Amino acid sequence: MHERSGAHFLITLQARTEELERLRVAAAVNTARSDASIIPKESAIVAEAARLRQRLALEEERCSRLAESLRGAESTISGLRDELASSRRSLEGSSALHAPWTAA
Repeated sequence: MHERSGAHFLITLQARTEELERLRVAAAVNTARSDASIIPKESAIVAEAARLRQRLALEEERCSRLAESLRGAESTISGLRDELASSRRSLEGSSALHAPWTAA
């Protein structure tokens, strides 16, 4: 009886070992399939991130140039306003001298 119980135990152990081996192989296959599916997607995401970083750098450079250009334009506008104000003062002074009837 004891031998029978030991034999049954060995048969059960062998069956479980085979089942575990089948599960291990199935898990390895599933992992390989998953990796095969994920790795190209991951590579595409990494490549897209690199492209976006490059595009961002280009846009930052473009914005920097535009900001510099804007500062130059603001300086030019300020200079022109000063010239206009000076010209107005000159004209107002000269009008008062040449047209005394307009001075009140």
